[in-house]
This record gives sequence, structure tokens and C-alpha cells, in this order.
Amino acid sequence: AGRTAADCTLAVAPPFLYAPPGGTVISSVRAGCATPARRIHVEAALTRDGVVVASARRDCRRATACWITTDASANDIPGDQVWCTTASASADGVDLGEQTACETEEF
Repeated sequence: AGRTAADCTLAVAPPFLYAPPGGTVISSVRAGCATPARRIHVEAALTRDGVVVASARRDCRRATACWITTDASANDIPGDQVWCTTASASADGVDLGEQTACETEEF
């Protein structure tokens, strides 16, 4: 029996500001499976007002989880912007879909 999307999950946390004011905006993405996958592939893009400011991709092999954290980060700029993280993932070739999470606080 092969892997199915139900065996695995993709979780995208809202971006947060580290070391305010003017610190770094960081996104956190996790893809995980109930049992080890031969390959988990994760891609993430951090956007400010709809424009990509940073992106990252990662492959984890023979793992139950694969994270992207500070790899997708960008410095905050003065004023109020809307920061979002959009990520997609796959495990052993099975698409886990795409999710977007936006900031929950102004920074």
C-alpha cells in the first residue's frame, strides 16, 4: 500500500516579528507524516502586502517531519503591512496541498 495524503499533514503558522521594532519577520512551516517518508518536500513563500519577499524549499529524507523556519525571513519595515506565509508540501510524491496563514497581530 502506498502513502496517501491522509497519512500526512501540512501546518503553516502565521508570520511573527522577532526582536521588534524593525526586527525580522519569520515564517514557520511543518510537514509531517505518521510514519517515516522517503522524502518530504516543503516550499514556503513569505509575502508582504502580496509581494514575495523571501522563499525557501527543503527536502527531508527518511523523516517523519520537515520544517522551514528562519530560512524564509525578511526584515520588517516601518508602517503597517500584511505579512503572510504560503506553503505547499509533498511526501513520497503525494501532494499535501497548499495553505496560507497571515499575521494575527500588527507589527
